[in-house]
Amino acid sequence: MGHKKTKIVLDADVIIHFIEAGNFSLLPDIFPEYEYIVLDVVYNEVSKNNKTKKFHRQLSSPFFQKLKQETFAPKGESIKEYFSLQRVLGKGESACMVYCRDNKDVLGSSN
Repeated sequence: MGHKKTKIVLDADVIIHFIEAGNFSLLPDIFPEYEYIVLDVVYNEVSKNNKTKKFHRQLSSPFFQKLKQETFAPKGESIKEYFSLQRVLGKGESACMVYCRDNKDVLGSSN
């Protein structure tokens, strides 16, 4: 049976910082033993940000294939936690935190 890779769930701030530095393509190579994902909530947040129009051009690049997109679909108590976190955090960061807690993965954030 194969070993499940731990995921690094990227928050918008990390994506934006790497794009602004012109090094988004390096991101998946920093910790190659991890699987990198972007939640749909974060993707939507980044794609609406005027600073990240470069992000749309990055989507067709080969390195982006290393970043998987996943749908954030909390259930039960996780829904309550998600809305509770949004009182002090953004939607994307709240989604990442709940996802990581529920799946025992790693949050990639610079906050």
